[in-house]
Amino acid sequence: MRIRAWNAYASNNSGSYLIVGAFREAAVAAEVARELADVAARHTAWLDALKTPGPSPLADLARSLGVPHDPDTDDVWPDDEVPAVWASGHQLFVHVDETISMPRLFGHAIYARGGRVQTELDHAHGPIVVRFEVWFSWQKRSELDIPALVRDIVDDLARPGGVVDLASPHITPAWRFAGERAPFGEPDLEIGAAFPDLAAGFAAVYAAATAHGAGVRVRVSEHHGHGDPFAELRPSLPAPRVELVDLWLDDVGLAPTEIVRATSRIAGLPYARARALIDRAPVVLRRTISRARGEALQRELAAGHAVTSLRVVAP
Repeated sequence: MRIRAWNAYASNNSGSYLIVGAFREAAVAAEVARELADVAARHTAWLDALKTPGPSPLADLARSLGVPHDPDTDDVWPDDEVPAVWASGHQLFVHVDETISMPRLFGHAIYARGGRVQTELDHAHGPIVVRFEVWFSWQKRSELDIPALVRDIVDDLARPGGVVDLASPHITPAWRFAGERAPFGEPDLEIGAAFPDLAAGFAAVYAAATAHGAGVRVRVSEHHGHGDPFAELRPSLPAPRVELVDLWLDDVGLAPTEIVRATSRIAGLPYARARALIDRAPVVLRRTISRARGEALQRELAAGHAVTSLRVVAP
């Protein structure tokens, strides 16, 4: 009898894609974002219609901009997702959760419209972590109560439906105020977060900052899972005046299969890892969320007769 053994590696061929462009004027970034969002939606529809006769929307865009485009190599496109395109201030973002790659045309379009590409994450398998640099204008800061405004921004981050609720269950957001006299060129407030829905998370941070007269710059990177990407921002200061809680599973209750499914959704875990997690109860399922979000998750778990509690996060 002959026995053969093989050792092989396999992986998911899809990763996430994100390109960040920057423009001199926010209005131009918004205009280019609208243009690229329209093209992305039309190109997806064109592919769904099995490539109707005529050039693709991407080819039309390349021709209008006078930039290179090879449909045989540049038309890599996600199967079941329309790329998300949005602008925040002077920056523009194109993001896809799962794809092999994306056409180089997006970078060409950013340059053709007078911008520049700041970052491109092509085929990222780790979570995308984001650092938001929040700053107040040097021309006006002498008239402003910076500490009070920063505290207002932090309160907005912590409100129900805000950044703490939108953040990834695997990476707790953090922030740090630089003090009343931030070094020249450094942000007044730095916020670190990762989001399942990048566009929604970006919108929440941008809304909180601009509502209080601050500007925002964004830096993105791929986190490879080694340690806390925001360790130097912890503990988060200033502490919000809004109550935050951790959601604990104290006892699985009478329907463990239902609790595993709910835990998988709540904690963002595969079924097997969710099963292993609840077997260790009492365990924390979500950290640092609003009380309203915690109570909603408690109701979801109550359908499976789980025993849960909300524990206030110490400021």
